[in-house]
Amino acid sequence: MVPMQTTSVEAVAACAFLTVFSDDPVLRDEATGGLASRVSVHPEVRAALNKRQVDFANQPGGAVLDGRDIGTVIAPMPM
Repeated sequence: MVPMQTTSVEAVAACAFLTVFSDDPVLRDEATGGLASRVSVHPEVRAALNKRQVDFANQPGGAVLDGRDIGTVIAPMPM
């Protein structure tokens, strides 16, 4: 396997994808999650993904999200 080398600019650009791709079952695969962890070490990617997830969580009608930071970072409950 060739090591993945991605610049921050390329990684941030990869965050801009059409919503239609979110229906792809490969995105829910455990191997894909591992790749996401490798890319998310870039601060620019983390910021872009955080904004995308917050916007998704706050869309009209709500959303269903799964992940470690959802309840604490992405959509914390107001106190």
